Amino acid sequence: MKKILISALALTMLCGCTSKDNSSNKSAEPTAAEAITTTAPASAEATTTVTATTTVTTTASTTEATTTSTDNDEDHVWVDTGVYEIQLKAEKTPDKPYDDRFLGEFYVFFSPYNGEIISAFDGVISVFTCEQKEHSITFHYTSVWKNSSLPVGYEYDVVYPDKSDDINYRYFDFDENGDLTLWSSPSTMEKLIKLPDADPHSFNAEDYKDNYVTESMPPRAVGSYACWGKKLG
Repeated sequence: MKKILISALALTMLCGCTSKDNSSNKSAEPTAAEAITTTAPASAEATTTVTATTTVTTTASTTEATTTSTDNDEDHVWVDTGVYEIQLKAEKTPDKPYDDRFLGEFYVFFSPYNGEIISAFDGVISVFTCEQKEHSITFHYTSVWKNSSLPVGYEYDVVYPDKSDDINYRYFDFDENGDLTLWSSPSTMEKLIKLPDADPHSFNAEDYKDNYVTESMPPRAVGSYACWGKKLG
């Protein structure tokens, strides 16, 4: 399999979407500043291409990175139409009375090429289009979450090459159950676990609220999440 070499840009200003700091204690509220590494993480070592633009200023700010692409990278469907619950790390934190691998967020693919990331508590967080190739998956995200510290309309691209021996950071692969995993570092990921009976065109994430443990002291700070984790049992 040909290898894809992808340059990285540090996006220290991205502090919205999905990865969370799992070292916080039971009373600490997860924040979007901690969450961004799973959707559009910033890492000087990450092998990725990120294009950042904003539609909320009069002059769009754009950063470009150089990508070496594989010749003849044919179209391929790695992830199909459906609803996928997001798992954010491999192992649950042992001493927490809930499963902090899950924060009530879902990838909803209306087709293999477009969809939304939806929270059971905050509604649509971002919309995306998706380019699926034989050796890569590229997401083009637009932030629409009003509680995020990212401005509404902020756009960014994330490229996941397929797993190769010399790729240690951003890549995609599949686990033993066939679930797609989007890796942002050796320990930061988004695993997409398909909900077998969910119709993406009628899916209502709010129906899943009771599956999660939530913050009970509103109002929340900008960039913070209502959910702490999935209920056990």
